[in-house]
Amino acid sequence: MKFIFVKKILIFFINIFNFFSIKKIKKTIGFFLYSLNLKIFTHINKIDKVPIFKNENSYEVTKISFTDEELEKINLDLKKKDYLEKKFSFRFILFPKNEKFLSDVEMSWGFSRRYYVNLINKKLGDKIKSFFGNGNYRFEHFWIWKTPKKSSNVNSSFHVDNDMPGAMKIMIYLNKVDEFGGPFAVKGNDDKIYKVLGDLGTTIIFNQNKCLHAGLPNINNDRFVLVTTIYPSIRKNITYEEFKPINSFCEYNPFTNLS
Repeated sequence: MKFIFVKKILIFFINIFNFFSIKKIKKTIGFFLYSLNLKIFTHINKIDKVPIFKNENSYEVTKISFTDEELEKINLDLKKKDYLEKKFSFRFILFPKNEKFLSDVEMSWGFSRRYYVNLINKKLGDKIKSFFGNGNYRFEHFWIWKTPKKSSNVNSSFHVDNDMPGAMKIMIYLNKVDEFGGPFAVKGNDDKIYKVLGDLGTTIIFNQNKCLHAGLPNINNDRFVLVTTIYPSIRKNITYEEFKPINSFCEYNPFTNLS
């Protein structure tokens, strides 16, 4: 009981830090805990760092396929707009909902997270483990959204995401994306711009904390994507909840077996 009380007090003060500035998240206790988790994770798995990328720009492009049934499910989920938002949480680090981003895209929310855990694990599970030195991992978020053609793109400037240590992100095109269809782009260490073009199922795996990336304007076509954020975990089995608040950054506790 004493441990639970101390934990709640700790989380309360983390929330206060987070309330004043999500941009200073690296200075919070949350960043310390995720850094500690990362050190333990790399020690257990006898690796130097995660995620592991051979590409010096910290991204990789691959391709997956979907069945007709899977595509039908995704298209149904694209229509869901059941937003859930929290004002305070003992469990999640929260951040202000990005109204600019939500005005630029047609965000879907309220679909089953467990379905996409199973789907992505089936399509990419072995590959994901390779980026984490064959260690365990947990999914944090799943987003599905449409960026309408000729819309502005809040992410069109090259940036990094400043997620917690050890994070990795996966973006999957849900339609064909050409040069004028809002492609994902990387600004390399050589200052060249690398555009990722491809058909439905084209998948970009990247370290959002190192890879300088952007979503370029889509001039001719709508762009549909499925995106997930992943963290290394020292827990073997993760219990996934069906839904999460749209304004949750991540779990306070990186050692949790919940997501």
